[in-house]
Amino acid sequence: MTQLRPDDVRRVAEAAGLHEIYCNQTSCVISFAPDEDDFSALSRINVYYSTGTVATSLEDPRQGKTLLFRRDVDIPLLRELMREPRLHTSKGDHQRNVRPRREPCVVCLDKQSHVTLVCGHTALCNGCADQLPRGFDGLVTCPLCRARSGLSIIKGSPGNEEAEALAQVAVLRAQAATAEIAEQIEAAEGVIVACRKRREDEMRREAEQQRERRADELAGYRATLGDTHPDTLKSIISLGALLQAQGDLAAAEPLLREALAGRRATLGDTHPDTLESINDLGVLLLDQDDLAAAEPLLREAVAGCRATLGNTHQDTLTSINDLGALLRAQGDLAAAEPLLREVVAGRRATLGGTHPDTLKTINDLGVLLQAQDDMAAAEPLLREAVAGYCETLGETHPDTLTSINNLGVLLQAQDDPAAAEPLLRDALAGRRATLGDTHPDTLESINNLGVLLLDQDDLAAAEPLLREAVAGCRATLGDTHPHTLKSIMSLGALLRAQGDLAAAEPLLREALAGYREITDLDSMDAAESADGQP
Repeated sequence: MTQLRPDDVRRVAEAAGLHEIYCNQTSCVISFAPDEDDFSALSRINVYYSTGTVATSLEDPRQGKTLLFRRDVDIPLLRELMREPRLHTSKGDHQRNVRPRREPCVVCLDKQSHVTLVCGHTALCNGCADQLPRGFDGLVTCPLCRARSGLSIIKGSPGNEEAEALAQVAVLRAQAATAEIAEQIEAAEGVIVACRKRREDEMRREAEQQRERRADELAGYRATLGDTHPDTLKSIISLGALLQAQGDLAAAEPLLREALAGRRATLGDTHPDTLESINDLGVLLLDQDDLAAAEPLLREAVAGCRATLGNTHQDTLTSINDLGALLRAQGDLAAAEPLLREVVAGRRATLGGTHPDTLKTINDLGVLLQAQDDMAAAEPLLREAVAGYCETLGETHPDTLTSINNLGVLLQAQDDPAAAEPLLRDALAGRRATLGDTHPDTLESINNLGVLLLDQDDLAAAEPLLREAVAGCRATLGDTHPHTLKSIMSLGALLRAQGDLAAAEPLLREALAGYREITDLDSMDAAESADGQP
């Protein structure tokens, strides 16, 4: 067995014009890829430096994507393989086609199959896969073997590298465990990690560009119209709302405060636009868990909207819904329930049962009833929200993913982990893809899935998720945010279950001290349950 020095491997790759895209010190693997404008057959090369094994991924014009494995590779041979990947010979090599020839879809018998289920069958085209029946539990039935799967469909297309890698992992995990299979899984998971990092970078760049465009627009309004012109105030709100949606609440707050002050001064306290700004700032403070500052604003918005617009106006119903969310966060579930029921009734009557605003309140009421331990009343509401969102907004919309997450949490609370797990996995996968790995909603899903696996005694699978949740919450939300404290407590519980009491104790003490500082324990439990946390 040949061992290679990582620094030597990196120098050889740099000389060959390859750049590093992944490194896992635990598995002793470094992955390299050519530049995006390099149209050679090589798509990726993995070097397992502790064993001298090299896995090369090639795009073959006849066989599709192919993996070539070479063992006992020394530095001179590695230099040759990186410069000319096709120099693999039969000696010491193992070849595996990652993407076999596509068969026709078993349903339409026309298009090629590009959808792989975790049972291992690639049998459907993307169009027919969209029509595959799925229950609210997220399970699907393979049209060939009729197996029910607890994981989502993995859609792919010939050019979708991440989807192909996910499909490959699903197939490999269904096979007998061998060292060779483990290496192939590691290689495919490296592709997934690299794809997610690229997507995260793209999302970050896009977010920065959006902020720059709106900031430039605002600067133009300020320069030409002044700070308190209605169009300037709208631009201020637009930038603040974008920052809030991107999770940068600290940057959004001064903008929303400026807009509110400007509207109070120019329009008066009871103008509909002023009431909208009052409510917007209250919601932002609620998102920041500054409940004491949020409450007077949200109450002012409700009272003003009722008096000015009437009880069934959409702005009034929105403000009532937000006040109900505040009371829910404060643990006053009895006061929140009639408000949410009023909004559900009002929106059903004025917007219909499948309007996104109606579905949001249906979801919120379901979560509230769950927090009150009324599972029988909560479940049909949460299922209605999931079905409605999937139909009207699609399965990857953030509101849809929130409702899927909440239904999964409910099913977990009902001791039905088999039904809860695929929903929590769907929510996490969707949030990673649409919001990124460090968005607060994604971190919530990471923690939720980790807790479910902890409850199932799958400690090895739970640990990396709970550690990721703690690190992400600390970096994004701060050490004393309720979601951070919740994730710290979950990680402490995991370490305790693993018998590592010395590591668990400081985490549990930190969580307890944090909770005591921000609220009493009884209201903490109620607020967490109402927030969709297990």
